[in-house]
Amino acid sequence: MTRKTVRRIVTLLALLAIMLLVLAFTLAAKPTTPPGKEKPETNAGTETFPTPIGVTPIVINNTGSGGTSSDTNWDMVGAIIGIIAILGAVVGWWLNHRRRNKVGGYLKEINDAHAEYDDAPSKSEAKLLLLQKKLEQEYAKGHLDEANLDFLQRKIEKYLREVRTGKVESLQISDEAKRELRKMLKDGKVSREEYDAFVKSGKYSKRDIEAAKKELSRWQREDEGEENSHRTSKSAQTR
Repeated sequence: MTRKTVRRIVTLLALLAIMLLVLAFTLAAKPTTPPGKEKPETNAGTETFPTPIGVTPIVINNTGSGGTSSDTNWDMVGAIIGIIAILGAVVGWWLNHRRRNKVGGYLKEINDAHAEYDDAPSKSEAKLLLLQKKLEQEYAKGHLDEANLDFLQRKIEKYLREVRTGKVESLQISDEAKRELRKMLKDGKVSREEYDAFVKSGKYSKRDIEAAKKELSRWQREDEGEENSHRTSKSAQTR
């Protein structure tokens, strides 16, 4: 369900709530005395002035109510407000349940991709990167909120860090170069600045640089693309 669809549902529910409230106040207004059961007339609220014989007495009505009065049936109003509250709670629970199921499904996909690491590290990494892009697209469409996106992305970054660190250990490079690459991958990503610093530092042999350059270059491009995609998704959400 897209964010636009959710907004439409909320808007319709708000309109329904307003209509029910208007209906409640309309139906709740009732006469104080039901038809056919009028109270006997009394002199309360009237004043009679003595007049000479043969002249109709003047009666002044001080009630100011036009002969009838009305009050509001608050029990009915309360019942309809209760119905509105229950409808809102049910819809809220349904939307939250749907979102949690979706997040649970993505989490399973992420864990399954990581489970392939021991047998096929490159395949595991490729699946994690693909899921990362998929989550960005889902966020841009409004299928995921920012909190759930961040939770899933952190999971992917943790697994990518493990996969990439494992690849570093398999490279035929010096221990010093491996330590630098592990430090670089502490956050699971390789920035352009980190890549350039490693290649141009002059501290490592040409053999070390050439052996690590292919993986580092690829990781840097992938991470830079992911950052751009994330910024694009954020921009789409604010429109």
